[in-house]
Amino acid sequence: MDETHWSLEDAWITVALLLLLASLLLGAVGGRKAKQARRLAEAQAPEATVDPLVQTLLRDRAALAANLLAAAAALGILVLMIWRPE
Repeated sequence: MDETHWSLEDAWITVALLLLLASLLLGAVGGRKAKQARRLAEAQAPEATVDPLVQTLLRDRAALAANLLAAAAALGILVLMIWRPE
């Protein structure tokens, strides 16, 4: 088994760390609307109808885009870790 020394100077490691940071930030931003919707739905749980605001929060395009970008960044990290481009 070969011993390999990687450092932060390797571009793929730096990019992976930046993607991790981006994924965390985008996930936090994208999760805010879902969190608001959950809290609103829990407050209205005894009622039989769903408030249109809950549906609006769950269909928020900006939150969906942020969550998709966070997932894409996480996938990018996985790709970098598997293929480790030089």
